[in-house]
Amino acid sequence: MRITDSDGLRRKSPKRGLQQRRAHGPATSTPPEFLLRLRGGGRGGQRADQAPSCQNESTWLKIALNLAQAGAWEWDLASDEIHWSEDLWQLYGIEGPGAQATFSSWLRSIHPEDREATARAVSRSVAEGREILIEFRVNPVGGEACWLLSRGQPVAGADGRPERYLGILLDITESKRKTQTLRDNEARFRTLVNQAMPDALFVHDLDGRFIEVNRHACARSGYSREELLGMNVFDLETCIAPDVARAAWEKMEPGKTTILLGRQRRKDGATFPTEVHLGIVTMEGRRLYTATVRDIGGRLRAEENMRLLSTAVEQSTSAILITDAQRRILFVNDAFLGISGYQPEEVIGKPANILGSGETPAETYRDLNEALAAGRSWSGEFHNRRRDGGVGIDLSHIAPVRDAAGRISHFVGVQEDVTEKRRMATELEIHHANLEKLVAARTAELAAAESRLRLIIESSADGIVELDQEGAMVLVNPAAREMLGYRAEDLLGRNLHDAIHYLRPDRSPYPAEECEIHRAVSQGRGLRLDADVFWPADGEPLPVSVACQPIFIDNQPMGAVVTFADATERRRAEAEREKARAEAERLARVKSEFLANMSHEIRTPLNGVLGLAQIGFRDNAGRDKTRDTFARILDSGKLLLSSINDILDFSKIEAGWRTSWMEACR
Repeated sequence: MRITDSDGLRRKSPKRGLQQRRAHGPATSTPPEFLLRLRGGGRGGQRADQAPSCQNESTWLKIALNLAQAGAWEWDLASDEIHWSEDLWQLYGIEGPGAQATFSSWLRSIHPEDREATARAVSRSVAEGREILIEFRVNPVGGEACWLLSRGQPVAGADGRPERYLGILLDITESKRKTQTLRDNEARFRTLVNQAMPDALFVHDLDGRFIEVNRHACARSGYSREELLGMNVFDLETCIAPDVARAAWEKMEPGKTTILLGRQRRKDGATFPTEVHLGIVTMEGRRLYTATVRDIGGRLRAEENMRLLSTAVEQSTSAILITDAQRRILFVNDAFLGISGYQPEEVIGKPANILGSGETPAETYRDLNEALAAGRSWSGEFHNRRRDGGVGIDLSHIAPVRDAAGRISHFVGVQEDVTEKRRMATELEIHHANLEKLVAARTAELAAAESRLRLIIESSADGIVELDQEGAMVLVNPAAREMLGYRAEDLLGRNLHDAIHYLRPDRSPYPAEECEIHRAVSQGRGLRLDADVFWPADGEPLPVSVACQPIFIDNQPMGAVVTFADATERRRAEAEREKARAEAERLARVKSEFLANMSHEIRTPLNGVLGLAQIGFRDNAGRDKTRDTFARILDSGKLLLSSINDILDFSKIEAGWRTSWMEACR
């Protein structure tokens, strides 16, 4: 197939040209003129003595180019003419060699996607006087594109600047295809290793340096792929020394897998147990080792849990038995043997109903069968026969176990001997019934006591108010309501001080922090006030005597009880008593003054009589009868004077004077 391009060059299908070249082997056409000039040293032609030698070298060059599937080219920068060998026309798929090619027409033969980049690369090399080395695709006309590699060396002119380029063109289509195939295979391998393989994969050499890793290796170690490729096995592995590992690797044989247990360290410093499947491969003459690393932390924990579970089942104080789907006993633990008294060989392989005593209600078995048939768990009590013939009560919980397909494969039963518990429960029920009677009686007593207490509170003539910790009123008895002139709903919930104790007796404000009652309630202490004032609803002061007693629950103050009485009548009686006392004192003083005056008035004349009698007694010496008369007058007068003095002393004492004969005697 021939195609004429816009530049006048006739083109062949590139695919056809390449196929012909590869099918027919090296061409035998003569080498181009410019190849001969390479040997002759310029465009002036060759000397006669050089012709045979050049012709021989040209033949060998032609053979070499054909074997390499290459062509030679020359680009004259001044004329922009491009000369190439006959093989080059075939590589480009252009009909030649009579056509003339230029740089522009050559560019148009290049694949559109490579054309711009190729032009820039050539222009840059020419501008810098460097070697041209480019890869590009030939524009596919009627066939598939082929890859070409062009390499040219500059030839300098007299001025030292390149005047032309000489080079070769190689067909690298097959190499590109193989490279792409290799890349595709590598990509598929990486996809397989990274996605299909669930474990971490490390490839390392004999020194332990990592050559390749998959994404699971990165994820589990915490390192990126770039970081791992700069590390070695011993940066991760914590359980093996380098010399020991290398010795073991050298002894490994291809085709054999070694399984090792180890422990790796993550980037964050944490370690985890591993199972390593280690193999050996030979690539490009190198012994490489593939290590498939599996994190077995979960498996070890599961195994440990299984051991713990097995130990728990064996050492459980509850009886445990396992049956198959037909309810034949497969396993019993020591607790079952201890409770039932049987030996393992007496129950293993036997149906579970051999334990029945005949005393379990039929409804129990019906409920059990319905639940297990529906795949549900069941709980209930069995009256089971012991090996010694006795009957015990076993509280049982039976659950089905399903296999991977979801079918019931086994039943697990857990039993607890509750015989003693049931006996104790019966006794407890009896005690409970008696206790309920006692509680009912005590409750009735408490209710009666509460009723009596409420009746006392309601009937009390004194006001009774219960306060909480904050001083709010929670109970006000009728006497208190009557004295204060309030209804119960007017007082309940209000602070006592704010409601009825907010003023002093002189009607000045009474702050709560200064109130004795408020402080006593807050501090949980008792208080008694004989004279205080409450302010009832009518606004007139109510004289009261107050007592405050705290309420304690578990040694914690929970409020107080305030009792008060109307002190109006008491204060009136006290005033009357004070008035009577003052009057009595006045009368006593009047009496004392009267007696004192009377005593003075009597004693004065009496002293005169005694004086005259004494004179008469003295002057009548020798007259016994007269002297006796005056002596009697003196004795009687002195006696009368002593009585008058006593009366005067008592009057002085009653009048508040200190003189008394008793003090004088001290």
